[in-house]
Amino acid sequence: MRKEAIRSIMYKKYRVQTTNSTHNYPVAKNLLNREFTAERPGQNRTADAVGI
Repeated sequence: MRKEAIRSIMYKKYRVQTTNSTHNYPVAKNLLNREFTAERPGQNRTADAVGI
């Protein structure tokens, strides 16, 4: 391989991704306000609600 100048294909193992903070998407409301305690089981539920 060295004689013929042939190399193997090398793939990157990790690609750095950064957050785009200049987007125009709406920001979800903070309904729990970091208050995770509940009076009864199943009271606080969260999910990604796209389009609501």
